[in-house]
Amino acid sequence: MCVAQNLFSPQMLVSPSESSGAVAVCSNYDYTQFNPANDVFWDGDRTNPGGPTPSQHQNFTTDLEVKSNCSYGSMPLVPRNATARRSNRRENHWKNSSDSRFAVLGNRGVQNGVDNGPAYAASKTLEIHGGKNSWEGNICFNDNHIQFERTFFPLGMACVPSDRPPPAGDTSCGTGSAAAGLGFDNLFRADDTQSNASHARAGARRSSTAAYLK
Repeated sequence: MCVAQNLFSPQMLVSPSESSGAVAVCSNYDYTQFNPANDVFWDGDRTNPGGPTPSQHQNFTTDLEVKSNCSYGSMPLVPRNATARRSNRRENHWKNSSDSRFAVLGNRGVQNGVDNGPAYAASKTLEIHGGKNSWEGNICFNDNHIQFERTFFPLGMACVPSDRPPPAGDTSCGTGSAAAGLGFDNLFRADDTQSNASHARAGARRSSTAAYLK
């Protein structure tokens, strides 16, 4: 949507240090596709269910398994499911919240936050910064500060329901029963702790493209 409104060019979306052959600049971006009245906000967008039949026209894509015109990851701020009782990321953070613990943009990570094993070692993402055997990247938070990270679990992130608790003696997520089941938030894991299960699954589907930042 930012490209469609000329806030920046398609070239800005591809890193100078991009390591994947599947990522390239969209040199034929069609700015005429921007049509809010028909619920189309960028070249390749699709209307919401029940809206006008969308065009099959698509030049810009973010499918890393086929072709992607974006090197980076962004937080998938999907709308809240109609049956969800609690607010979600879009309602809480698609605004100037100045939340220093909420990551919104950055270098993409390994799919679904895997940080060991064959899938991690084979990821082209590891080659973007530093050595080829470990991930490093810049992460921008919602208060506009940027941190260079070497982990998917940056210090200062919120604690969430997790199967990866803090190290023994670390009380960052509280103590006793209040900390039961809590752990550090993985930047790239496709989960959603602020709505119901169907919304979480929608978030996971969105993360299967280049929106790998959580």
